[in-house]
Amino acid sequence: MMKIFFHFKLWWLLLVAGTFVVSLLTSSNIAFMSLLISVAGHLLFSIIVALIPMLFYWIIRRPLNNEQMMCTITAGWLILAIANLSV
Repeated sequence: MMKIFFHFKLWWLLLVAGTFVVSLLTSSNIAFMSLLISVAGHLLFSIIVALIPMLFYWIIRRPLNNEQMMCTITAGWLILAIANLSV
């Protein structure tokens, strides 16, 4: 699991940059702390949503590989990004 944080730096950079852009577009006031909290909350949501299928597959003894974990985190990120942009 920790490999996903250290071996895929470009993916994390793109995910954080995309989160920053979505936060800028949907923020009512643009302040550093509000953007930081928005970015952190967005990434935390996507990781928590991704933990559900990761935990399920871990329970049935077929853990996800790194690419599958990245896909589930990205799917969680997309769900929240689309929800934020559509409001």
